[in-house]
Amino acid sequence: MNNMKILAVLFFAVVILPAYLGVSYGQVFGVANNAQVPPALPMTVMTDKISYSDGEKIIISGTVRDQMPGNAVTIKIRSPNNNIVMIGQAPLSDGVFTSTFTVGGNLWQDAGKYEVDVRLGNKSAVTTFQFDGYVPSNTMRVDGTDVMVSYKIVGGQLMKISPNVQTKSLVLSITATSDGSLTMVLPRSLIDSQSSGHDIPFTVLVDGKVVEHKEQSSASDRTIIVSFAKGSTQIIISGTRVIPEFGPAAALIFAVAVLSILMVLSKANAMTRFHH
Repeated sequence: MNNMKILAVLFFAVVILPAYLGVSYGQVFGVANNAQVPPALPMTVMTDKISYSDGEKIIISGTVRDQMPGNAVTIKIRSPNNNIVMIGQAPLSDGVFTSTFTVGGNLWQDAGKYEVDVRLGNKSAVTTFQFDGYVPSNTMRVDGTDVMVSYKIVGGQLMKISPNVQTKSLVLSITATSDGSLTMVLPRSLIDSQSSGHDIPFTVLVDGKVVEHKEQSSASDRTIIVSFAKGSTQIIISGTRVIPEFGPAAALIFAVAVLSILMVLSKANAMTRFHH
């Protein structure tokens, strides 16, 4: 009787259980015994993110098998309506290619799924990403100055820009109807952030809380990209110096002050001559 029980247990462990679990002998997890690993794809392509906003950088990379030295892959990006919005090339190095482009512009009007098509000879690969849609540029004068700044805002509206000389910052009033982002080009003549002659990041606060942001620099200006949440009302950009120029009101006040001083001096001179 005991022998029958032992045989039943062995039969279950050796035959029934492996069949139930889909396991067969002579296999390694994921690769069959003595089987060849599938060869690499002739060509691959990928993007560094799955979604982008207007003005962001997109990194497109991939691999090509059995490439010839000196070859370059052709990259095309198509909009949701199948129009080509960008075309370029990326050189190959040891079978690997990578290239960086800026998404957005007049051709990128539609929001939706964009397709990346890469080709080299008879090899090709395709991937996709989401784009939020083109956002037109706007300009706004900074209060108390003659400086106009260029900006793009998604998910809200920029209402006012005011400099704060004491805190070396710009105070931006916004109305955020949804989660969104603000891209603003800041002239170095207006605000900058440096230490020992080198750029250091601005400090950015959204409704009083320090937030991460992106920056791009050139010799004349610095572009800042800030994300905000629905309902946000204020963005503060702080640097190491703010230099507001004299605006029309300040110039008028200065002119009136100068004229007043001249009138007082003229009157004083007249009184002096009278007494003499």
